[in-house]
Amino acid sequence: MIRSFISRVALFVSASFVIAPLASAHVVVTPQTAVTATRTTFTMSVPNEKDMAVTGLKLQVPAGMQEVQPTVHAGWSINIIKDGDQVSAIEWTGGEIPAGQRDDFTLKGQTPEQTGELQWKAYQTYADGTTVAWDQAPSTAEAEGENSGPYSVTKVSEEPPAEPAATTTQTTSGTSRVALALSVVALVLGIMALQRSRKPAAS
Repeated sequence: MIRSFISRVALFVSASFVIAPLASAHVVVTPQTAVTATRTTFTMSVPNEKDMAVTGLKLQVPAGMQEVQPTVHAGWSINIIKDGDQVSAIEWTGGEIPAGQRDDFTLKGQTPEQTGELQWKAYQTYADGTTVAWDQAPSTAEAEGENSGPYSVTKVSEEPPAEPAATTTQTTSGTSRVALALSVVALVLGIMALQRSRKPAAS
């Protein structure tokens, strides 16, 4: 019985360290929340999921964004596409993200005055001309595919998000798992010691 319990504990401890880091490598735009009519820096995180270099990127700027300015990125040329006076898309070309690596691209802009959602649709081009379109609604079955994936969403509200508490929780999650694992191990050792102390002494 004790051995069975220990085996289950070992499985739990292993899962607590393995499950959390697992995540699909998507093109993601952050932050996930922002305040209305506020100058905000957005970061597009781009992983390379293939065995060849990423050579081009395009990000569609959600309607309602004002005064959008991409940050200069060494090794890349930036093309700003406008619809009238509004920036509608940004293209990065001429650079490379090698296989197995990632890069971050930033831009700054003022969020809309109305609450709602910013849908960040991105397009990632590889050296062989293949384009992965991150433009599917996250809730649809078609969001995941060989050359497609879900777009990122930033929720715009009138009140600042409760980021400090969330950030603290995320930062300390690894430490919490370690503490939990050590506590479980200590409990197992205590039970084993108790079982041994209850065994009658050999005559």
